[in-house]
Amino acid sequence: MPFVKTRVEIEGHVSEIIVEVPENEVEPWRPDEKLRIVGQRIPRIEGVARVTGKAVYTTDVQLPGMLWCKILRSPYPHAEIVEIDTTEAEKIPGVVAVIHHGNTDPITVSGQGLVFNPVLRYVGAEVAAVAAVSEHVARDAVAAIRVTYKPLPFVLDPEKALEPDAPQVHPDGKVLGGGPRIIERGDVAQGEREADVVVEETFRMPAVHHCCMEPHGCVAVWDTDDTLTMYDSTQSVTNVQSGLAGAFGLPRSKVRVLREYMGGGFGSKTGLEKYHVITALLARKTRQPVKLTLERWEEIVTTGHRPYTVQKIRAGCKRDGTLTFIDLKAYVSAGAEGGRFALNSGIPAREMYLCPNVRTEEYAVYTNHMTNTAMRGPGNKEGMAPLEAVMDRLAYAIGMDPIEFRKKNDTPWGDQVAKVPYSSKGLSQAYDLGAKAIGWAEKRRKVPGSDPGPVKRGIGVGSLIWGAGGGPPSAANVIINTDGSIILQSAFNDIGEGATTAMAMVCAEELHVPLSLIQVRNGDTALGVFDNGTFGSRLTPSLTPAIRNAAADARRQVLQAVSELMDRDVNDLYMEEGVIRSRTDPSFAEPLANVARRFTHAVVGGGFRGPNPSDYRVTAFGAQFAEVEVDTRTGQVRVLKLVAAHDCGRAINPFLVEGQIHGGLALGRGYAMSEERVIDPNTGVVVTCNYTDYKLPTAIDMPEQVPIIVPQIDEHSNNTNTKGMAEPPGIPTAAAIVNAIYNATGVVVTELPLTAARVLRALRAAGK
Repeated sequence: MPFVKTRVEIEGHVSEIIVEVPENEVEPWRPDEKLRIVGQRIPRIEGVARVTGKAVYTTDVQLPGMLWCKILRSPYPHAEIVEIDTTEAEKIPGVVAVIHHGNTDPITVSGQGLVFNPVLRYVGAEVAAVAAVSEHVARDAVAAIRVTYKPLPFVLDPEKALEPDAPQVHPDGKVLGGGPRIIERGDVAQGEREADVVVEETFRMPAVHHCCMEPHGCVAVWDTDDTLTMYDSTQSVTNVQSGLAGAFGLPRSKVRVLREYMGGGFGSKTGLEKYHVITALLARKTRQPVKLTLERWEEIVTTGHRPYTVQKIRAGCKRDGTLTFIDLKAYVSAGAEGGRFALNSGIPAREMYLCPNVRTEEYAVYTNHMTNTAMRGPGNKEGMAPLEAVMDRLAYAIGMDPIEFRKKNDTPWGDQVAKVPYSSKGLSQAYDLGAKAIGWAEKRRKVPGSDPGPVKRGIGVGSLIWGAGGGPPSAANVIINTDGSIILQSAFNDIGEGATTAMAMVCAEELHVPLSLIQVRNGDTALGVFDNGTFGSRLTPSLTPAIRNAAADARRQVLQAVSELMDRDVNDLYMEEGVIRSRTDPSFAEPLANVARRFTHAVVGGGFRGPNPSDYRVTAFGAQFAEVEVDTRTGQVRVLKLVAAHDCGRAINPFLVEGQIHGGLALGRGYAMSEERVIDPNTGVVVTCNYTDYKLPTAIDMPEQVPIIVPQIDEHSNNTNTKGMAEPPGIPTAAAIVNAIYNATGVVVTELPLTAARVLRALRAAGK
């Protein structure tokens, strides 16, 4: 097969890889293609198992002789370990092993540093770990370990961390990469001179946690042949497999990672973590299975987060609404190891609008807290609210409708950075459909804050752009057994969003069989069918094309076999609803199950994802709208309605797409209104480390939500016409709410979450 170089974008990061071009790539579905299953609102095929308790999650795994792991964590944000005494812990009955930096070979986890580091750089850093016969015994043993610490100076704020006399958190310097990442086009100074109106704001966006329903956890088992098996709650069994293989110097064939059901990830479970290595070390030392499930406080303190950012943004336009410049300086609190996706905040400023003069300067600053990680639209979500707030202020300053302002500055042809046209763009339709659903023409205050009385209403809009084209590598097998049963195999991970159903639907569609015949086997590296993982909005546009190719291959083999067995022209045969039929002989009808029984072995159809189109960039777009009520006497804000209109290409299952939109709106509403990881500045201790103090929105907090799927079929993206829809629904929600508050009050509240105290403070400062 030929090989080509292709461009892949995942979570704002673009890379080029070499991939094989499938010899029998199926043709993309036409926009008007009459499909039987794809596009239908089909309930999740695994839903009953989830809601009845039959689904087995990693926390449910129980193995003979299994030990429990607990971890001793640093009470200091910055300290050296002087001495560790485990004597008393080891005396406790039921304690089998205790490990720490003094008795374990050093192992580094990418993006997180040493598993056991004698220099601790955040509260919650791993000091030692225990394996014991029960969780209670392990917890007692952790409490019995005696550690002498030498506390060191620490810093938590990214701006303060850059001051000359600030403590140095990381040996590499104060900033990831040694300095800021500066990306610019045109001349910002010239753009400012050309501007009739200039707006400047400083936004402070909070650190927030993923809050997965299922906590992080795993079970490690070593077999007698030194093969490591890991049961894990992960978004990518293949990433964890390769990480473990590297950490322990093993070939991948010696590492198996399994995940059956999973209760959420949102970017926090994309690869190897320190706890994977710790459980594997203890399992190897004890030669018994070892299980670790993080407690809720550990989840919030140690497993990464969306970072705290300070964003100083300036922009200008002409009187006719033409943008002349955008200038962003962002400081990201990247944590003790620099973080992953710490430099994405500038993506909206660079890519959302047509603007000739743009400059982004981003600092990923080392600070004494847990390293941040990807979280559902990393960077874009932090960067979109400041950008969109400034766009609204510019629009109102020149007396222009904010939607018309956005349309005027839209990028109709394509990506300004890569100079490549978009494969499709339904943003204008999203604005129109969303505006109609929210009642934009009737409800918008043309003069912000003009609503009479102390309780004011307003509406706002927020836009989004997100690289959601997926790409290779992804692979699938479709197996037709000799009893006629059909198995779809891939290493993909259904992390709770319903991917199992969507993948089965595509398989059944291409095979031309009933959906009920498809059995899905996934989440196991032993299947030998690679998928990169469920993150970066990549799964549907990456794997469904491979599934179509695999199903088409299996169907071709079946028709060829029938042709030879029954002396029929293969070009005369086709499959319909699981029955092989003849185009010229209506009487010929052979059920697949009957034919398969005559096979000596199963038919295995293989397929993989071909390269992305070289002449297009596949990107998701959308617009969200919020209606709010603000009590200017108390600062209390009620979000009354959220409307989300999204261009996601072909919706494989609109029911599941709308579920993604509802979930994204809930996540975005929490980011805007209530969620915030708070650290005590005097001790470095996270004080919002439970779900009483960390304010997640609940059902009672959620407003009316209206999901809209823009009817925009993408003919150029891939053979299923799809774009990813995991991350886009959460990106513009906060922006829409901030702008709705501005429309209601005439005040931009620049610090999130938008608590009553912050809103009231902003109103008072503005004399409102």
